Amino acid sequence: SLDGLNTYTGGTIVSNGTLGGIGVISGPVLITSNGSLAPGASVGTLTINHTLTLQGATVMELTRDNGSPESDLVAGVTTLFYGGTLVLTNAGTNLLAVNDVFNLFDATAFDGAFVTVVPPDGYTVDSSLLPVDGTVKITSAPVVTPPEITGFSPVNDGNFSLTFSGVSGQNYRIWATTNVANTPIPVTWDLLDTGTFGASSVTFDDLTAT
Repeated sequence: SLDGLNTYTGGTIVSNGTLGGIGVISGPVLITSNGSLAPGASVGTLTINHTLTLQGATVMELTRDNGSPESDLVAGVTTLFYGGTLVLTNAGTNLLAVNDVFNLFDATAFDGAFVTVVPPDGYTVDSSLLPVDGTVKITSAPVVTPPEITGFSPVNDGNFSLTFSGVSGQNYRIWATTNVANTPIPVTWDLLDTGTFGASSVTFDDLTAT
């Protein structure tokens, strides 16, 4: 993991293991077929101010947790020689959206192509612009099943607990009314809680019943 400005001279050859970090490399970089490149510290930018040759695995993290597409980035490259396998992963909690565009590589020139592009689980991507501007676009996303209430139990002091099941990354709001028998619909709803699912099931406690 290189997180500063490199002080050695000459090239960087990764013949085994993984090169990562958010630092700056001034010489040429070669990732051999037995090596891998995984820029960033979580999502972040690794700068290579020279040529970059990819022959092994390149692992790039994507996320939408801040409300817009963000990803690992390799910047500063003069000529980028694609090869090997590009592996894309969703590193965040939120689901990625169709038509999200992620900038993975900034280079003056691009050459070659990845042998294989592996999208995040459940997604498909358009990688046709990698040799043009270093970007990929999400073309399909997993079908999301709406959250369901799977359990209810009273707790002390007039409160109650609801257990939900749903896909991680979905937003939720819990509303309540004093009279569900009102017709045609209850007149007043009170907002009890909001948030985002961070796991496949979540239990909400201490929601005061009105």
